[in-house]
Amino acid sequence: MDNTLARSISNAGLKIQYDALCRQVLSHRNILAWILKHTTEEYKDCTIEEISDYIEGIPSIGCIPVSPGETNSAGHHRHRHSDSQSAHMTGMANESKIHGEGVVYYDIHFSAQLPQKRQEALQPASVQKTQASKSRELAMENNVTVSQQPDNDLKIEGTKQARILADIEPQKSFYPGYRIETRGIYYSVRMLSSQLTTVFEDSDYDSIMKTISIFICMNAPQKIGNAIVRYSLTPTHVSGNYPDRLSAYDKICTVVITLNESVATENVFLQMMNTLLSKTKSYEEKKEELENKFHIPMNRDAIGEELISMCNLSDLVEEQGIQKGIRIGKQRERRRQRRKAQHERKRADAAEQRAIRAELEVERLKKELQLLKAN
Repeated sequence: MDNTLARSISNAGLKIQYDALCRQVLSHRNILAWILKHTTEEYKDCTIEEISDYIEGIPSIGCIPVSPGETNSAGHHRHRHSDSQSAHMTGMANESKIHGEGVVYYDIHFSAQLPQKRQEALQPASVQKTQASKSRELAMENNVTVSQQPDNDLKIEGTKQARILADIEPQKSFYPGYRIETRGIYYSVRMLSSQLTTVFEDSDYDSIMKTISIFICMNAPQKIGNAIVRYSLTPTHVSGNYPDRLSAYDKICTVVITLNESVATENVFLQMMNTLLSKTKSYEEKKEELENKFHIPMNRDAIGEELISMCNLSDLVEEQGIQKGIRIGKQRERRRQRRKAQHERKRADAAEQRAIRAELEVERLKKELQLLKAN
């Protein structure tokens, strides 16, 4: 029979497996596209298919360090392009040390191109004028109108492709001992500072990519239920007419998503996430809803494989939890019975002592009575 240590190791192993499968499910390109579309300003007007194409290379899963001096080690933040048909995201490398938590890694870390319209909006007026002029020149050379000119021809030679760095963090608890949004801001800032030597050099600060950390909190309390909140930098003009530019300060963003499948919501994205990460729905129920209600492909090459494993492991974890609960219940009942027996023994011992004392008192009184009669 396994001892306590062996059972603890076994249960921890299942928990780790469940966490890993959860990250695998969330790292699929379609799911990442859903998350970006419904939580960020940059992608809200794009289709899921467009966002899926914007996601670059192979995001890392649980391997890039968060801590200073480790996040931007060799190989991190390299923008590798994989087959556009690849639906599944697997791992880069991520780690950090947070007091009380040991080494901490970004759960799902990836980069994505910004939509062309968003890039144009971030560019200064001088660049936009240059682009418009170049567009007119190209139109005249090809004898087409400006409106017929393809969007990709508006790009200026040498202009850098604008990107974001994103991090997705699924959380099983809404109360981990600190504020979720504070940790999210820290992660965003760490992704920002870690770009030194990998994205920009020396004082080339304009090349810094925007960072977005998205925390998905499952099992949110009933009073909060299903919600999405976004934190970002905004200017406050205290005095004067300073010509601020969005691209200069719009560099970090933290999003907190809370989920509670027992609380109704009209938000389609939150409905989808509750279905995807449900602890009560079977794989068949999830598959039917994801395919028919949310139009997410569920074939084996897409998301089906990991979702099956996650549901099966969830059932196993639940079953072991029930068995553990039964064991704990039996242990508590045995302890209660022992305490009751001990209490009864103490009462019996006390009664016996009282009887003995009473008997001795009777004997004493008899002897005194005999002495009185003799005198």
